[in-house]
Amino acid sequence: MTDDVLALALIAAFIAVMAAVRFFKTLDGGFGRAARTPLVAGLIAGALIAFLPLPRFIVEGVLITLAALYVRLTGDEREPSDGMILGSLMGAAAALPAAILEGDLRAFAECVLAGAVAGYGITFAALHVQDRTRQLLLDAVTAAVAVGA
Repeated sequence: MTDDVLALALIAAFIAVMAAVRFFKTLDGGFGRAARTPLVAGLIAGALIAFLPLPRFIVEGVLITLAALYVRLTGDEREPSDGMILGSLMGAAAALPAAILEGDLRAFAECVLAGAVAGYGITFAALHVQDRTRQLLLDAVTAAVAVGA
């Protein structure tokens, strides 16, 4: 029971801290607008992660990377650190179903780490690589690193 409550408290505190980080990084109050898509994409990925019977670490890495790609295509990241912030928010949201269903604190750490890696890698590839084939290759490498993380 305490793991469930602790996991939910950690997720709420993490989202609040990321809101403060985003505010002091950009000095604007648009966190709600910027975080809306990653939080929804993370919840959808987390629901899929919770109910797919495959090895969880592989499913987490792949689904969170796909969600990070969607967030990058619809978001307003200007540099890789923006992608990392929004990716870690997405990971925290993806950990919410596992925290509610299982009370698993490891899922929180795994999802936040995979989200940060995927958000950084996808944003880096999109902003610094012009060739579309190389971008897709870097996205595949990012998914592999997110699974490894």
